[in-house]
Parts: sequence; structure tokens; C-alpha cells
Amino acid sequence: MELTEREIELITLAAFRGMSEQDMAKELSLSVATVRSHITNIRNKLNSPSMRKYWVVDGLKYLFKNKLITIEEFTGA
Repeated sequence: MELTEREIELITLAAFRGMSEQDMAKELSLSVATVRSHITNIRNKLNSPSMRKYWVVDGLKYLFKNKLITIEEFTGA
């Protein structure tokens, strides 16, 4: 199970910038429905519950595990 670049982008926008679905859609020039579809794909791939806090945390775990992000990037150090 691999996440797409867009799915990774949504995780980082939610985790690091605290963006809502509407904010992410505007930032990426997508419809809210498209953002929700990507989030559903993330949840399904990571077997995460639908609540935002769960799929974002599971997404961060995926990014760390697959070395797509470092602790320095995460903490801003």
C-alpha cells in the first residue's frame, strides 16, 4: 500500500498547517469533493477511522516509517 504524492501532500497540509478540507481544496485548486475522495483513499489505505485526528496521525506514522519526513521537518528544528 503506497500513498500517492497528492495524498502525502494532504497529510502534510492537515498536519503541519492545520488546514481544513475547504482550505486544502482552495490551496490545491481542487474541489472539496476531490479532497474528500483523497482523504477516503488515505483512510482506506492506512485502515484509519474516519475522524480527522486518526487519519492525520496514521498518515504521519506512514511518512516517518517510509522516511518521507524527518523529525527535524516535523518539529521545525
